[in-house]
Order: sequence, then C-alpha cells, then structure tokens
Amino acid sequence: MLAAVAPTLPMVMLARFLWGMGAAGPRVVALAIVRDRFEGDAMSRTMSSLMAVFLLVPVLAPTLGALLLEVAPWRWLFVLCAAGALLVALWTQRLPETLAAEHRIPDLRFHRVKTATRLVLSSRTAVAYAAATVALYGVFASYLGSSEAIIGQALDSEEQFPLIFGALAGSMGVAAVLNGRIVS
Repeated sequence: MLAAVAPTLPMVMLARFLWGMGAAGPRVVALAIVRDRFEGDAMSRTMSSLMAVFLLVPVLAPTLGALLLEVAPWRWLFVLCAAGALLVALWTQRLPETLAAEHRIPDLRFHRVKTATRLVLSSRTAVAYAAATVALYGVFASYLGSSEAIIGQALDSEEQFPLIFGALAGSMGVAAVLNGRIVS
C-alpha cells in the first residue's frame, strides 16, 4: 500500500523492494506446507503443480495489470495488490499447522536461527541447490523483463507479442504439470 501513496519514485522503489521481500513469504510457506504434508510421488506431483502456479502468476500478472490500467490509474495496481495480500493473510490464519508436533520448535530464538543458518550454509548440497534456484529465477526474471523487446523488436512481431508470450507461458505451465506426471 505504501507504493500507492508514495510521493516520489525513490519511495515507490523502496516500497517495491519491501513488497518483494514480503512477497517471498507465501511461496516459502507454500513449499513448506507441501514438504510437511507429502512425500515421495505425491510430493513430486504437488510440487510440480505448485511450480506451475508460481510460473504462471508472474507471466499473467502483466496482462492483468495492463487491463486494470485501462480503467484505473497506476496507483490502483498497488491498492489491488495490497487488498489481495490482506485477503491472503486473513485466509492463512485459518490454515492448521502442517509440521508434525515432534518437529516444531516451541520457542524460536535468534541463536537457533543463526545455528540453523550456519548448518544450511555449511552444506554444499544446500548451497548448490540455492545457487541453481537463484540462477534459474534470474533467467526467468530476465525472460519476463526482456521478452517484449525480443519478440517485438528482434522478431519484428510487436502485434503478435501477446499471442507468442501467452503460448510460451502456456507451454511452461504445461511442462511444469507434465513434470509432476513424469516424475511420479
């Protein structure tokens, strides 16, 4: 909501940075819930479906944003997103704890987080997976940011951009869903 009322571009940028930090939470929670509730093939299928959603949302969001801009000022994009975040926050209050009772930490303290962070960062496997995830997300974000220029200018298909972009996005979603079927 801060971005909707920000008086300057630097304030909008700060608000977007904070928004991005907060927006990471639901993804982490969703992955944790899947990890807590499923294992084996069921976890693979569920995780692939979840990844399809995570792929399609940032692809569809610009289209929805463009539609909103046809009927409302740009600040309404932030108001709508803040309202959506509030609804999700309220809805998540209804979710039960998914982590088994024996794995819960009753009193979360800074030193425990610090110790766990050291443990994760000392694992080459965990660091490698994290680096691969960051690299893949970087490629995906680069694709999202440059696809209009690539399709519109390099391929000389500006009018066809929505169709080509939609087809590519659809193929990514289908691939993620098929992955769940193939893996299991």
